[in-house]
Amino acid sequence: MQSSNFYIYEHIRPDTGIVFYVGKGCNARLNSKDKRNKHWKAIVSKANGFFATKIVENIDEELAFLAEEEKIDQLKRLGYKLANKTLGGSGGIKGYKHTKETKEIISKKLKGKLSGNKHPRFGKFGKDNPMYGFKQSAKAKKGMSDNCCMKRPEVVAKISGEKATLAKTVEYDGQIFKTINDLAKHLGINRSTLGVRIHRNPDKYKIKVLGKTKEFFNHKGE
Repeated sequence: MQSSNFYIYEHIRPDTGIVFYVGKGCNARLNSKDKRNKHWKAIVSKANGFFATKIVENIDEELAFLAEEEKIDQLKRLGYKLANKTLGGSGGIKGYKHTKETKEIISKKLKGKLSGNKHPRFGKFGKDNPMYGFKQSAKAKKGMSDNCCMKRPEVVAKISGEKATLAKTVEYDGQIFKTINDLAKHLGINRSTLGVRIHRNPDKYKIKVLGKTKEFFNHKGE
């Protein structure tokens, strides 16, 4: 039976609040300065130290390998300059690459580990939050913009138009609109703004979600 005392951690610069390293470890590896690369040491010296936070805990080594890979990849795509010399997922005790089937299993096990109150920064506001006062660099902002999921055709296809998988038919002030997008255009507001209104207080805005567009109109025989 595999040990489940592994975790994924981030090292953050105290001078900027920016994540500069992602690692996998167990026991006291989180705050250790041993066996760090030259880039890591240079950053720590310039930033006058570092502070660490666990982002996923109590997982087995296989899951830790994949979680480390995914986190490093995510941050690099967002424009973060990490001290990591590899893409993660190698070395350590086992040091092997996973098969596609194994990755799918591990990915399912990882799902939800950082969501809601399981996130290490959940419920921490103001100065209690490690990211307090942090401002994204222009490069990081560009990275987030370039990699925004809403720019991916497959994502847009899922939420746009009446044939979209997630399209929902809504009623507004007695009038039926095939999709939320149609109502947003009718009201002259952003689709995201309308989505927030529906989520928070649909009664206030006289909006009623009737169901998924495909199911609603199939039921109606249209």
